[in-house]
Amino acid sequence: MKRILVALDTTPPSLKAIQYVAEIVPFVPDAQVLLLSIATGIHRAAEQLALPDSGADLPLDHQHEKAQIEAIQEHAYQLLVERGMAPEHITRRIKVISRGIARDILDEARATESDTLVIGRRGLSKIREMVVGSVSSEIIHAGVLQAIWVVE
Repeated sequence: MKRILVALDTTPPSLKAIQYVAEIVPFVPDAQVLLLSIATGIHRAAEQLALPDSGADLPLDHQHEKAQIEAIQEHAYQLLVERGMAPEHITRRIKVISRGIARDILDEARATESDTLVIGRRGLSKIREMVVGSVSSEIIHAGVLQAIWVVE
């Protein structure tokens, strides 16, 4: 079975990544897809890293972020199902930022024993990438054993 982790946020490159995956994954009959989003505006203790099912106990700005993430994940889910992927082969997960976006994605890829990691690339300028970093660059340079698809 192939396990594919798709890191999703609310940016256009993330949408391109899921569209690319939706074109390919239906041709891999044993594929399992994990749609993973890291909530960056919500900070909690390490023992509380999973978001509650109901965002009611979150501050309003965090409820807004959770709603945006859920919307992009629903869009990705529907796209995969429309392209022929079995719904039971798709999992959605939202995790609260813990060690940093790239590290949290890599941690989840290891924990789920994902074979492939798919990310969208925002196309930062080289100067901006040097100053603020880039999630895709950090993941690529981490030396992971999975295949990495960077969709631009």
